[in-house]
Amino acid sequence: MKPIQIIDRISYIAFANFFLFMVMSVVIGGDALSGFVKDEEYFVSDYGEYAQVDIFTWYLSRTLGLGALVFMPLAITLKFSHYLYRLIRRIYELIRKKCRNSESQ
Repeated sequence: MKPIQIIDRISYIAFANFFLFMVMSVVIGGDALSGFVKDEEYFVSDYGEYAQVDIFTWYLSRTLGLGALVFMPLAITLKFSHYLYRLIRRIYELIRKKCRNSESQ
């Protein structure tokens, strides 16, 4: 598998995870990253307003939120580094081509 295929797959996973996190936050009325647990009751938060949810929903929201915090910066960094690699490689090839042309003259 080529590196760009791996980077693309990570990017797709990051986008899907972020999308699911955002949809879930809207549906349940907040997210567990800013929510809290009190006396085995689970709350999600949305701009200071709290909604009680079950344990599975709270942990799913928390997992998707943490995944978004990890995968989105990772995907952006990988895409940008691959872009820089291709740019540097293109510049290198142009310089190499010019050097060959100047040697042959």
